[in-house]
Amino acid sequence: MKPSARDVLALGFALAAAWLTHQFVLDLALVGWDTYPIIAASRVGGLGELSGLFTEEWMGGRYPRGHFYRPVSALSFALDHTLWGLEPRGYQWTNLACLLFAVTAVYAVARAWLGSAIAAGVAALTVAVHPAMLEVVPVSARRSDLLALAFVACTLAIQRFDAAPGRLRITIGALFAALAVAAKETGVVVIPAVLAAHAWLPGVAAPRACLRRAGVGGGPAALAALAVVVLRSAVLGGLGGHPDSSLLGGAIAGIQGAGTWLHFVLEPQPWTELPFVDLAIAGILAGGLGLATWWTLEDDPSARPVAAVLAVWAVSLLLLAGVSGDPASWYAAPLLAPYALLLGLITRAVPRRWPAVQRSAVAAAAFVAVLLVSYIVRSDPLQGYEGWRSVSRHTAQFLRTFDATLAGAQPGDVVSVEGLPLGFGAPIERIGIRSALGLTDYSVAAYAELTVPGRIVRVVLQDTVDSTPASGETVTVRVTPLPLSVTPE
Repeated sequence: MKPSARDVLALGFALAAAWLTHQFVLDLALVGWDTYPIIAASRVGGLGELSGLFTEEWMGGRYPRGHFYRPVSALSFALDHTLWGLEPRGYQWTNLACLLFAVTAVYAVARAWLGSAIAAGVAALTVAVHPAMLEVVPVSARRSDLLALAFVACTLAIQRFDAAPGRLRITIGALFAALAVAAKETGVVVIPAVLAAHAWLPGVAAPRACLRRAGVGGGPAALAALAVVVLRSAVLGGLGGHPDSSLLGGAIAGIQGAGTWLHFVLEPQPWTELPFVDLAIAGILAGGLGLATWWTLEDDPSARPVAAVLAVWAVSLLLLAGVSGDPASWYAAPLLAPYALLLGLITRAVPRRWPAVQRSAVAAAAFVAVLLVSYIVRSDPLQGYEGWRSVSRHTAQFLRTFDATLAGAQPGDVVSVEGLPLGFGAPIERIGIRSALGLTDYSVAAYAELTVPGRIVRVVLQDTVDSTPASGETVTVRVTPLPLSVTPE
């Protein structure tokens, strides 16, 4: 499909909104507990070492709470370190580029499935300005969520349902699917999504025919994604994940938590900061989404297969969130893709009844508009979030103090550095960032590994028991968290 002037305007508007909403990250330090460990593990000495990223664990074992495999995300850090060293702005430019990539990919799949530039623009704009992205974009360590989302969307956008796809299209689709899983394990959602798309989007058919279409059309992409899962298991010696990860129990937990995730997607920031009022608003929004979806499916039978695929996509993500065993606020980011496409689907149905000015069309258009306005109002710069800026300032100050202290320490010394910014977290009933993390002990240890590679530095949280035997060559640094720092739930 050749892009039209409407495509240029719709996508351009969404990309501009994404840029304006998130450009503040260019002034932030490298925040997030995992950022420095990822940089330390992903740096390479030359092109010949890049292949090693595909045979090593994510963070090289520096993460104390689990085992993961994300070579594509690691590759992005390797390139960043080669280009920028430890200059924060370079990494933040890459984070912004990943966001723009994700917005473009969502536009592409919405345009392919919905056939409307306006509907696709609504979907892309939802991803661009949704406050849940403020949990992701400022933290380089969380860019894997953006990459996985983007590659899943690219996989779905390139599929053909009205004719036999060419060999090149099949190959590119399979490559995108593999990249999705290699960016982050949540990319495995591409398997049920692409199979469901090929089963249902071509049109109504008998169950056996749907299964055949799914296997023939979606099989190459699904097998490519599955191959990365097998490689992941080989590298990690199992499925990996957090210690609390559980396939069955986690899947049940994911479904049980669906209401919380729906709340966070519909109303990511409270409208009033009055808990009972905002809970009622969330309920009204959920009911409105249900009614708008029902009206859309009743009016347009061709929308039903699309809605079914989006449901498979969203439910699969909920199951994965539960299986992780350690869900966090930024896990909502992948859910934005099917949610945004659903809003686009509702938008596409509006013009069908608009000439008659039917109340249902007016209500649906108003509902989508209210949601988008609520997201824009609660995004930067209209809603300035001090959390990230505060964590960034404290992070930069702590690292300066750490550098000065370490420069004056001798092998065998035990020194102390105060002011470790663990982070800040606002509860869902208050306006704020849910998980604005700064640094912790293993973050600082990785930072020391990067900045003073010739020294042996052990970093220990103050008041914790350190059973590691002392060494005459080791500098032990005891770090004391800021009194107001909290570890978000």
